[in-house]
Amino acid sequence: MIYCKLSFKVSSLLEEIDLADQQDTLSKDLSGGQKRKLCVGLALIGDPKVQICCYVVRAWVRIIMHQLKVNSIVAA
Repeated sequence: MIYCKLSFKVSSLLEEIDLADQQDTLSKDLSGGQKRKLCVGLALIGDPKVQICCYVVRAWVRIIMHQLKVNSIVAA
């Protein structure tokens, strides 16, 4: 039961960050941009109340957070 919920959540998040077509690809084989998306997805999978990001990815993460309806962001 828990596995089904987690599997659905992962699949949904992969769709949101546009990596669904890469779900069976090893991270070492992803492009640089895809690895950044994966890192953001990993950070968001646990429904954090606050996400801390460096300046470089802040604008991109803000877009993803808006799509996922996450409320808070703190830039480092």
